[in-house]
Amino acid sequence: MKKLLDRFPVIAVVLLLAVTLAPMMATRDYSPSNELRYVSIVDEAFTEGNVFAFTNQGQDYADKPPFYFWLMMLCKLIFGEHNMYALTLLSFIPACVIIAVMDKWLRKTYTGGPGGSKRRATALMLATSGIFFGMTVFLRMDMLMIMWIVLALWTFWKMDTYGKKPVDKFLLPFYTFMALFTKGPVGVLVPPLVITVFLLCERRWKDIFKYLGLSFWGILALFCAVWFTGVYIDGGKEYLNNLLFHQTVDRAVNSFHHKRPVWY
Repeated sequence: MKKLLDRFPVIAVVLLLAVTLAPMMATRDYSPSNELRYVSIVDEAFTEGNVFAFTNQGQDYADKPPFYFWLMMLCKLIFGEHNMYALTLLSFIPACVIIAVMDKWLRKTYTGGPGGSKRRATALMLATSGIFFGMTVFLRMDMLMIMWIVLALWTFWKMDTYGKKPVDKFLLPFYTFMALFTKGPVGVLVPPLVITVFLLCERRWKDIFKYLGLSFWGILALFCAVWFTGVYIDGGKEYLNNLLFHQTVDRAVNSFHHKRPVWY
């Protein structure tokens, strides 16, 4: 058994998580703060035939991009109803992907790689850290967004370490867009900022445009253009304005959810 655990440490951790979290994933009720609202939005989308522009109790809901709601809609189409266990997998599976990517990154970074017991320990440390463990079982976009961000940074590291490949030149902006398409502006800000700060710290500022050049921003802009066109067709000019400005600039500069002093 020890040899098996050492040979497949990440699989062992994922199976442990699956077994220990399955009862909660299958039996817990929807939280009234966010989860019930998401379920209501999906039901209204089916009723109204919305694809890009969603409503909550008849009011425009441009707070979140559509990708997560699409996955919830797919789950309802498959199961015929909102299934808590299936919906929780939208957080659980990304968590497992993050653990697997970080394990692979660790092995590629260090010569020879750590042993199975150390890999298992680091995977468990990540899996059981407070917020990571909590977000693994709640119906929110956060874990899915983090998965796209981790994949984007992992792709950048491979490009920087082993050289750029055509597929990686596409995947870096694609993963960045999917982080945006899942949660919002934070998703598109983190990968470019992390890459920029890393290269500046390495005193390689000229390489910033090597990875974040015209191809990166061009592919990102193309995906955004398709998304915004769909929003305009589905929800009109007012909804698009709400998505692009009210939920981004207004929320950052003059937050309408939680007024606090500037130092917060």
